[in-house]
Amino acid sequence: MKILDRTIVRDFFVNLILWCLTISGIIIVSDLVTHFDDFFNSEATVNPFMAIASYYFFFCLRLFDFVLIFIVLISALNILINMFRRNEIIALMALGVPPKRIVRPILAAAFCCLIGMLWLRESFVPNRMIKVCGKGELFTTRSPSIGVIPTQDEWTRLKIDGESISIDGSRIVRPVFSLPTPWGSEPRVLRADEAVWQTARRGRGAGYLLRGVQNAESFFAEGAIDTAGNAENPRRPSAEAQEAIAEAPPIADHAVAATEPVETFDPNNVLAYAPGQAPGTAPDEAFVLCGVPPKFLAVGDEWLSYASTSELIAALRSMSLLKESDLLNQIHQRIVRPISDLFPLLLALPILFVIKDGNPYKRGVYAALAAALYVGTGYFVNFTCRGTLPSSLCAFLPMILFLPAVLILFKELDRC
Repeated sequence: MKILDRTIVRDFFVNLILWCLTISGIIIVSDLVTHFDDFFNSEATVNPFMAIASYYFFFCLRLFDFVLIFIVLISALNILINMFRRNEIIALMALGVPPKRIVRPILAAAFCCLIGMLWLRESFVPNRMIKVCGKGELFTTRSPSIGVIPTQDEWTRLKIDGESISIDGSRIVRPVFSLPTPWGSEPRVLRADEAVWQTARRGRGAGYLLRGVQNAESFFAEGAIDTAGNAENPRRPSAEAQEAIAEAPPIADHAVAATEPVETFDPNNVLAYAPGQAPGTAPDEAFVLCGVPPKFLAVGDEWLSYASTSELIAALRSMSLLKESDLLNQIHQRIVRPISDLFPLLLALPILFVIKDGNPYKRGVYAALAAALYVGTGYFVNFTCRGTLPSSLCAFLPMILFLPAVLILFKELDRC
């Protein structure tokens, strides 16, 4: 790396850190004034200063996921505006340094920041989603209780509830599963001491491993239960009941006898496995197939914003969460986001060179307006065209619209 590259990259990261500290400091102070009593109340069992540090660390992760693109843009524009103001750009260009050579280290440093944010978004934040979305009360007690948001699996109609969720989002304490039942049958409610989330493996799909199942023998007396609520080995009428049925007058052809099952058990769509029946389970462990992860039960719809792309794809395949269009839109937005977040810089930085105006701050305003127009177009397309256009087109449309402008601006750089 040459001296020019080192100087520009160093100034970029210094500006970036200062802007991050300034913005986060202002927001943290204003928020802390409102929630000061939550950390210093008498019920808190954690050192209040440790609780404040932990809470606002995850709070800043949540904040920078949305504002980092603007901080990167401000830092980049600030470097070039200062170089124009001190006539450093004119001196470099007089020495034969082209504008693209000056812009290149800024774009490389910005892209590294966006890749780091991608790692946080795809790896660090999803594993700590409950803390990222948690309120201040979650950090003031040593063993916080995280309530369960009752949810229904949209594919199997399985209703999920429970007492609480562990802080790591891997298990439900005292879960309650309400299984679908055939029409006219009594409701089936499955309770256990804990339910541990397990991903899909060979022989079965994703779901919850149940330990300490209450009344397991009576609940699974007829074996496994499928998604329609039919048992594997339904009980047949006794000999006396069969004789009574035989002696009863015949019913109409279109009627169905109440003692005969309308549907039969489907072994390809099992919903609840009896203890020891599912692959990879112990003799005292039951298993319930479900596509709703426990983190979703803890944070609700915010799961869509902070889950990793692989988790979103798994939820799309399971057809258990939200609408298909919402998941598809979020997946495509995640895939294109590193490049999409770089587009405001690709629009703004060349404008500082292309516009021939002596005032660098006026050029900076024009560059910021161009970047804001791109970001605004992205939000407009995302909120107005969702459901009417394909999700992939909604994700790529802002870049498609502004790509000609980027190409023209960078071609004009060669003439500067």
